[in-house]
Amino acid sequence: MSGPTLVLSRNEVARLLSLGHRAAASGDADIRHSTEPLEPRTQRARAQLGEGQSVVVNFPGVLTGYDAYTVKVNAKTTANRAAGLPFLRGAILLIERDTGALRAILDSSLVTAMRTAAAGALGVTALARPGAALAALFGAGVQGTWHLGALAAIERLGEARIYDLEHARAEQLATELSRSLGVAARAARSPKDAVDGADVIIAVTPSRAPILD
Repeated sequence: MSGPTLVLSRNEVARLLSLGHRAAASGDADIRHSTEPLEPRTQRARAQLGEGQSVVVNFPGVLTGYDAYTVKVNAKTTANRAAGLPFLRGAILLIERDTGALRAILDSSLVTAMRTAAAGALGVTALARPGAALAALFGAGVQGTWHLGALAAIERLGEARIYDLEHARAEQLATELSRSLGVAARAARSPKDAVDGADVIIAVTPSRAPILD
C-alpha cells in the first residue's frame, strides 16, 4: 500500500534541489530522451482563460527506468507582475506508474525556472567554445537571474553584462549578482554595449519588438 503524499513548498524545493544538480540531471534526461526507445512523449495542453490569464498542462514526463512519472500544471497571470506576485504558479504531481498513487505534490514555479536555466547552461556546455565566460543577458527578470545562476553553477560565468529596457532593473540585478555569485556584473547602456566582446548571448525577454540587431 502506498504511503502518504509528500507535499513540498517552494522553499522546501529550494532547500533540497541545487541548481548544479538540476543541470546535471537535465543533461542526463535529455540524452536518454533522445537515445532510448520511445516512451510516451510529453504532451501539452493550453487553455486561455481571459486577457493575460492562461493554464498550461504538461503530461506525462516519462523516462525508462523510473517507476513514476510527472504531470505539471502552470497558471500564468500577466497582471501578477505589477502586483509584485509571481507571473507563473503551479504544481508538479509525481505519480506511481503501476498504481497511479500520488507520491508527491511540489511547487512548480522554481522547478520550471531551474529547468529552463539548466537547458541554457547545457547549451553553453555543448556549443560555446572552451573558456567562454563573458555573458550578455537580455532581460533582467526571473529567468535572466536563473540563467546566469546556472552558468555560475557549471563554472562558465566570469563576467556578465545585463541589458533591460528598464535600466534600473538591470542595475539591480548586476548588484545582486556581484554580491551573491562573486562575478563581475554591470548594467549595459545599450544592446551593443552588452554584446561587444561577449562569448555567450542569452535572450530571456518577452519583448515583441527586436532588441538585438
